[in-house]
Amino acid sequence: MEVRIAVLADFASFTADQKLNILGVFRQIYALQAPIIHPQFKVVFQLEFNSSEGGEKQIKIELVDEDGAEMLSISAKLRVESMPDGRASLINQILDFAGFTFPKFGDYDFRIVLDGITVCVIPLTVAQITASPAEE
Repeated sequence: MEVRIAVLADFASFTADQKLNILGVFRQIYALQAPIIHPQFKVVFQLEFNSSEGGEKQIKIELVDEDGAEMLSISAKLRVESMPDGRASLINQILDFAGFTFPKFGDYDFRIVLDGITVCVIPLTVAQITASPAEE
């Protein structure tokens, strides 16, 4: 298995023929004060499985803060189809977050865990904007 894409984005979607569209990729968000409520973002990833890796997998998405405290955990079963001609299978995933609250400034990680093994970490920094002297 190989992680082909793993990003945070403002928007992501699939076309009618299952192409993956991603807009506004980012690694940082900014706010004046905590807690920080981010209006909307997507966790987007693409996994590639070779023909021998077909079958049912357990996938989990975790969000942890810089102290290692788990803030979120989403688990599901993932069915990977083996392609009859031996080609690799691509699995695209988009997780939508709306009005998500980050309780404090700092560094966070979205972890993609497959069958108990962390296969990818998507970092996010939530930074404070300091007011300029003219704004005070």
